[in-house]
Amino acid sequence: MVEQLPGTPPLETLPRRQSIAAPGASELRHGLQKAFLVQLGQISAAERQQCEAAAAVIQRIARGYIARRARARLASAVGRPAEIMVTQVSNLEMLCDYRDIMSVYCNVRVLKKPFGPFMFQFTTAECGHVNLPTFKDSFFVPMMSSKCEIVITLIGISASGKRRFLGQALAPLETGWETQERDMQVKLAKWTFPVDEPLVGAHRFVTGTVHCTVKPMVSRYTCMSGQLQMLPVADNGARSRSFFGWTKRIVATTSTPQSLPTPTTPSASRKEMLTRWGVLTDTHLHLFADRSAQLLLSLELSKLQLVQSSAVPAGEPTKLASGRRGSYNEPNRLYPLKLYLSGKLYVFFVSSYAQQQAWEFKIHHRRQQLLVP
Repeated sequence: MVEQLPGTPPLETLPRRQSIAAPGASELRHGLQKAFLVQLGQISAAERQQCEAAAAVIQRIARGYIARRARARLASAVGRPAEIMVTQVSNLEMLCDYRDIMSVYCNVRVLKKPFGPFMFQFTTAECGHVNLPTFKDSFFVPMMSSKCEIVITLIGISASGKRRFLGQALAPLETGWETQERDMQVKLAKWTFPVDEPLVGAHRFVTGTVHCTVKPMVSRYTCMSGQLQMLPVADNGARSRSFFGWTKRIVATTSTPQSLPTPTTPSASRKEMLTRWGVLTDTHLHLFADRSAQLLLSLELSKLQLVQSSAVPAGEPTKLASGRRGSYNEPNRLYPLKLYLSGKLYVFFVSSYAQQQAWEFKIHHRRQQLLVP
């Protein structure tokens, strides 16, 4: 007899557990296929054709629903306004040769991955607490996307006034940033992307962690955004004097009436344009400076008037070598967007006829919603 351990029942009387194994997935699939084949053999050819057509419709609807959900999820993170804030830099460890640093600040840039261009640029205020710098500056970005990356450069100002490179942090936008506020902690690393300011000591960097917050705006805050170009504003006195001198010179040289000189090529006029970012909201049209995102102009939609352009772009279409008529979207052509408010006519330019019509339609639609209760 087998020797028993004290305090345990006899081994002979232990009940043997009979494992009840659940049927596997392959067995279930085989059974379902067998039942389906049996049922398929019992129905007629017409019923079978109806079942196949219904299955194709169900598959098409399901695929369309999945594709629309994926597209909506991607579109919700494109061109969304957001607010960026660098709160502090923690665990900052500087060596002895950094003791001449009197204050630090951060240069924040929004980069379109992977290598640019830089869309917006901001600079925080200087902080005298070198070991644990904190910042309270928040920056409004008219357009943010999941394809963007936040480049934060920590710069120190020495006692002699030189600007030293302390480190650079790259904060990628993770999935879901457009739905809720995100707090990111990014380590300082080596110099990767240049800045506009002259820096010394770019071959070294200190260790530390940058705390950055990305706060998305309300989804209904903006309905359209994009680049708008405008002519630079000239001085009224200088313009009147030059025009008077030009008319005087014309009268002195000839007695026959002459027309004003025509502008140069469209590409030359494009070089003189100033690029601005237009953000159309429910109530206003905001105009921001390029790169710095500084608010320059805010037009109230309920008070402005939209000067409609012609249904067909003005000008004669070009003829191609094959003899057919070319399109109106010439590469160097600019299309005006005219707005009238408080006795002033604001003229902006876009690069295509489709953009011009889209801006006019959106502005007109928002004005109707504000004016018609």
